[in-house]
Amino acid sequence: MLVKDIYNKHLIPISEDITIKEALALMIKSHFNGVVVLNHKEELVGILCIQDIVASIVPIEMQENVNLAEAMYKEHFFQDMCAKVKNKKVKDIMRKEFFKVTLAMSVMAVAAEFLNTDLFVFPVMEENKVIGIVTRSELKKALALGMEITP
Repeated sequence: MLVKDIYNKHLIPISEDITIKEALALMIKSHFNGVVVLNHKEELVGILCIQDIVASIVPIEMQENVNLAEAMYKEHFFQDMCAKVKNKKVKDIMRKEFFKVTLAMSVMAVAAEFLNTDLFVFPVMEENKVIGIVTRSELKKALALGMEITP
């Protein structure tokens, strides 16, 4: 099975210059947990996922120690951290290094990369342009096809 058999052609590209709040609103509206980020030349420059936004609000010490995060609980702390980040630009927290796939790539290679990273949104490229994405939903679709499950 190849990427061309499962990829999602529906894209919600965002600009690297919009705010995190605007990006999150678009992600919520589109029901995507990750989006491709384009510059003013419409070139792919990054990926932004929910986990990137969360990582920007949770202090590194707490990311490395959940017990510390619980012990340091203060009312409204989460909301206060969100307020500090919401007006940052997407380009400030997006991932600039990510896995790209092509239509001719095997789904097995994509599945292997899913297991090697915490990024679950891969842009599908054709002639240096983003033409779609592969997410966990597309991988689920591939599993269903592989196991002969019909919707």
